[in-house]
Amino acid sequence: MRSRLTVSCCLFITLGASGCASLRTSHRDDCDVVISEPVTQGSTNRTTNAGPLLHSQVAMSGIAGTAEFGSEMTLAPATKTSPAPKVAGTPQPRWPDLTKAPPTPTEPRPLEPNLFQPVNLTVPPQVKPSAIPEGKPQVPLILALECALENRHQEALKHLQAYDVQTQEFLLRILPTLSMITRKKVDDFSPNDVAALNDQLSSLQGYLRDKSDLAIRLFPCEWIRGYAIYKPLPESHDFLAAAADSPGEMVQLYVELKNFSSVPAQGVFATNLSSRLEIKDDKGQTKWSHTFRNNDLKLVSQTRLSEYYHNYTFHLPASLPAGSYTLHVEMTDHTLRSPRTAHASIPLRLVAKQ
Repeated sequence: MRSRLTVSCCLFITLGASGCASLRTSHRDDCDVVISEPVTQGSTNRTTNAGPLLHSQVAMSGIAGTAEFGSEMTLAPATKTSPAPKVAGTPQPRWPDLTKAPPTPTEPRPLEPNLFQPVNLTVPPQVKPSAIPEGKPQVPLILALECALENRHQEALKHLQAYDVQTQEFLLRILPTLSMITRKKVDDFSPNDVAALNDQLSSLQGYLRDKSDLAIRLFPCEWIRGYAIYKPLPESHDFLAAAADSPGEMVQLYVELKNFSSVPAQGVFATNLSSRLEIKDDKGQTKWSHTFRNNDLKLVSQTRLSEYYHNYTFHLPASLPAGSYTLHVEMTDHTLRSPRTAHASIPLRLVAKQ
């Protein structure tokens, strides 16, 4: 019997001890091996003393030849041969025949999207910040802060002169605070640093307090013991009006004052206040009033005051019969050249004594 072998890459033939031929290729995927029938011992093939005859046709790198074992192999130029027709019962090859051209499609295949678009890996150039145009005016505050950080205080003062007097005073109070925070983190402040910062902020707060609106609030109380220590009466409380044999009920009025001025004067701090109390009827007519002059409410303290309260205590006058009234309080701060005044009022209900 004959065995047909077609190889499209380099092929090596090795003879075993039994006279059988084994095939080995350099790349498995490029081979097409077709064997019609296996060669076995004792078959009806031609035999020699060396064993069964294996007749092979080899196509290899443009060279073809026919070899019989026990005879001399003759090589000749390769010629194209038509593929052998398929025989019924012949086993199909394990790999497709790569020597055949692919069939021509009857319909055009749709274009597939290109999934491998080129990627632009060019790093864009870094955008440099635009330089400050020459001749552009710089902020005097920033220049003053830079001088303060470099301990050039005289130059810092010269830069601050670009502002008005009031703004210069404010900036002089806040620049030390900005310098401390710029040089060191707040978490790294020592106790001395915190104390210095507190003093600077207190000074700034006092400066702003003098420019704020004066604020007061008042409460009629059952008792008063000190600043923010009092017991207010309920809003539904009715005061007893004066009778023929007794004066009116005593009123304890807690008045709290904020944002007043406290200025140094001969080693102490002084505040000059005045106030006026009025009781008006439901028509807005004043039925009773009392004025406290500057000397009555002059405050002198060893430190700068930021909060103050006053306890106004008086009996309801006999001229007020039972009825609905309004208690008005007016306070004026005369410490600075420009006085500041604040107003507050509460309802006041008088009932006759039973």
